[in-house]
Amino acid sequence: MIYYIHRQGKDVAIETESAELSSGGQGKIYKICSPYEFKDYCVKIYKNKNHIDENKNKIQYMVLNQPKNI
Repeated sequence: MIYYIHRQGKDVAIETESAELSSGGQGKIYKICSPYEFKDYCVKIYKNKNHIDENKNKIQYMVLNQPKNI
């Protein structure tokens, strides 16, 4: 599937694998296939906007404090 993210002032298309890595009550997690710069990342696709708003602080923390030893 193809999704768009907003990064550094522009929209960037990302493509995910078709099979999800995990899913839960808020959404599904997919591995990113392309572009190459995101090949070791995953994306969480929320079921609705309310989940995004509820988790905004958590998401910002995770982005700013990425694991170093992966």
